[in-house]
Amino acid sequence: MSGTGDFLVWVQQNGGPRRSDLVDEVRSRLGIAVADVYRTWADGFGVHIAPERAAGLTEDAEVRRVVADEPGRPAPYWPSTAPNVVAGSYLVWMAEGSDPVGLTRQLDIRPTGLFRISFTGFSANLTDEQRELVRRSPGVRVVLDNAVHGV
Repeated sequence: MSGTGDFLVWVQQNGGPRRSDLVDEVRSRLGIAVADVYRTWADGFGVHIAPERAAGLTEDAEVRRVVADEPGRPAPYWPSTAPNVVAGSYLVWMAEGSDPVGLTRQLDIRPTGLFRISFTGFSANLTDEQRELVRRSPGVRVVLDNAVHGV
């Protein structure tokens, strides 16, 4: 093997409401450890693997495309069109093992919530400029609009 690299993997989508489950199912079937995934989005994931292995991923029928990631590519931002979106409030999902407290301190952001059980990350009220800084920070998988949900 000639080292490892960062690759973006797009997965075929069936249009159903459980797209993230399909992406996770494909990742698991391909034998890719969660710890090797550094970014996820609705249609795929970013993974740190050997180039030879990345090239072979397209043999899976549900893998649409695999490309080398560009250094410094920002994490995806998923804006919401839901009526209950809280303007300027975001959820930041980070890679397992990342330090949300350290990141918020480094960027001088005051989190409104910290998450470490169901996922690693934080919520915060951010300016557009702060949101873009967060997207470019190591360990950030995705930034989403925050919304109020009733129970």
